[in-house]
Amino acid sequence: MAKSKLTEVELKVKNFTPPEINHAFQRTVSYSQFSMYSTCPHQWYLSYVENKQPYQASIHTVFGTSFHETLQEYINTMYNESGAAADKMDLEALFTERFREVYKREYEKTGEHFSTPFEMRSFFDDGIAILSWIKARRNKLFTIRKVKLLGIELPLLVGINRNVFLKGFIDFILYDTELNKVYIYDIKTSTRGW
Repeated sequence: MAKSKLTEVELKVKNFTPPEINHAFQRTVSYSQFSMYSTCPHQWYLSYVENKQPYQASIHTVFGTSFHETLQEYINTMYNESGAAADKMDLEALFTERFREVYKREYEKTGEHFSTPFEMRSFFDDGIAILSWIKARRNKLFTIRKVKLLGIELPLLVGINRNVFLKGFIDFILYDTELNKVYIYDIKTSTRGW
């Protein structure tokens, strides 16, 4: 079977390279840094220039990273293998593995536990419930027919001014070949519900 030609949109995404930064004159900032600076430039200065705000691990970071990695692997399987293969995935086992790995990494950075067993169980159970909810509604949430996965964790670099660029990553991008539309997904985890 012959491979189909890549569309113009697919080629643009596949061949995209973020602009090079001249680190002698230009800087990149994350959305968190930009948001902090917009609220209080002095707080930003103390945190990022003077390094007076020590790194703090949190269960929110553990949950968010674990959830992102699990859902992105599920999406990757769905679009690069099949919906049936994605449905066969043991998302609970995958999330459990990611949750443990991320917690361990964060623990090694700080040298101390930053969450209680009760809090960890609560976040873990929420993650499993959300993933089960998504998996049960896969056909309603994500169509595979004539839709392609263009990428996961694609770099994003936007100029704020000549010398400062906002740097981030796009969680995943889908392309509807029939409608010629691109859908950009940003996975959000929140303590206010889902």
